[in-house]
Amino acid sequence: MFTKKAQAMSDRVEHLVGLLNNACRLYYNGTSESDMSDKEYDRYLTELEILEHESGIRLPDSPTGKVGYKEDGAKVKHYSPMLSLKSSKDVADLQYFLGPRVGALSWKLDGCSIILYYMNGKLIRALSRGDGQLGKDITENVKQIQGVPHRIKHKDLLIIRGEGCCSLKEFEQIKRTTQGERYSNPRNLASGLINSTKTVSLLLKHLIFIAHSAVLLESPEWSKQKFKNRTDQLLYLATLGFITVLLII
Repeated sequence: MFTKKAQAMSDRVEHLVGLLNNACRLYYNGTSESDMSDKEYDRYLTELEILEHESGIRLPDSPTGKVGYKEDGAKVKHYSPMLSLKSSKDVADLQYFLGPRVGALSWKLDGCSIILYYMNGKLIRALSRGDGQLGKDITENVKQIQGVPHRIKHKDLLIIRGEGCCSLKEFEQIKRTTQGERYSNPRNLASGLINSTKTVSLLLKHLIFIAHSAVLLESPEWSKQKFKNRTDQLLYLATLGFITVLLII
C-alpha cells in the first residue's frame, strides 16, 4: 500500500510524463507551438529523472527512456558524405595541397563528430558521423550539450558540421562520478555520452559543440558569393550564436 509520500511521488511522475510528452508532440508535429520553453523542459525532465530514481517508478512512455537515437539503430543518410581527412606531419604536403590559395589553420578537435540541420530557424535534426554515408539520429542527446542553439536567426536550410567535445577540466570532474569512471579519456567520454541510448542528460551538459564548417547554407541574402572562404562561413556562424574553431590566417 502506498504511503501519502509515495502516492504524491507517483502522481507527480505521471503528471510530468504527460506534460513532457505533450510538449514533445507539439514540438515535433509542428501543428502548434508548445508554450514550454527549452529551459522549462530541461527543468521538468531533470525533476522526472530524480523522482524516477528515488521512487523506482518509471512509466512505459516516460521521455527519460527516449533520450538519444532509437534502440533499433535506425540510420539516416547524410546530405553529403562525411569523408576522413588526410593526415600529414610534413609542411611541404600542406604547401602542395594549398598551392596558390590562402589557407586557414585551426586546432584539431578530438571528440565526437556531429552534423546539425536547421530549417526555418529551428534545430530539426542532429546526426552522428556513422560510416560517413549514414549516421544515427542523436538529436535529443545533442540538444542537451552546450553550444547548440535550438533556434537561430537563419530562416533557410542550414547544415553545420562540428565536434562534440569535453574539456580536460570537465573530464576530471566527471571521472569522479560513478558514471564517469568507465571513460579513459575525454574523446571516449564525449562519444560515449552523445551516442548513448540511456538517460545521461546530467552528464551531457558538461559537453560543448564547436562548429568547424557549414555544409550547406541557403539564404537569398547570403549567396555563395558572400562566403569566399571558410573564415567567412565561421564568422557568420558566430553571429548566429555558435562557438567556432579559432582561426589563424
